Amino acid sequence: MCSSDLVLEHDRPGQVNHFACWVEDLEAASAALIEQGMPLTMALTSSSGMEVRFHDARHVIGGVLELYVGTEHLRSFYAKVADGARDWDGSDVVRYL
Repeated sequence: MCSSDLVLEHDRPGQVNHFACWVEDLEAASAALIEQGMPLTMALTSSSGMEVRFHDARHVIGGVLELYVGTEHLRSFYAKVADGARDWDGSDVVRYL
């Protein structure tokens, strides 16, 4: 693994840190990214048992790729976040879900 500290450093203000992606097969997708020159920077298992992989893709997309299997619970959470962003005027930057 390459250093996650190095990957989290940014050279431009406002730079995107990571992009989250849902995959069908976490191990296969992670292996494919490694093969394409995007090293694994972190692998973790959440307290709920969800496995997550982070790959350094800065040279390709300018940020890190976060991979996990898109469960129904996770998709529901992201739908709630998207709903909260609709018609947002930029005020109230801290809002509770």
